[in-house]
Amino acid sequence: MKTVQFSPAVTKAGDYAVYIYCPKLTGASGKTTITVSDGKQRKEVAIREADIRVEGQTSGEWVSLGSYKLSPGQKNYVEVSSKEADGIIVADAVLFVPQ
Repeated sequence: MKTVQFSPAVTKAGDYAVYIYCPKLTGASGKTTITVSDGKQRKEVAIREADIRVEGQTSGEWVSLGSYKLSPGQKNYVEVSSKEADGIIVADAVLFVPQ
């Protein structure tokens, strides 16, 4: 299994909405496994390729991974893995939006 981690530079503790950009690709895995860590707990989120809707002039979609309490000095991250993948997995971009 291979992984890629995105770690934000959290400077202010608080709730953050977390999104991952999922491009629509030929040959993409039917499922992508994402793990989100707030430094204390890890939550696994599965994204199904069939649920990605491309609208407008984009080539993919920002998919919500939920809202998390993040703090400076913690091991906050989003990890994209090839766990249970049956095709191409893309680790493009992650967005952390303060709430």
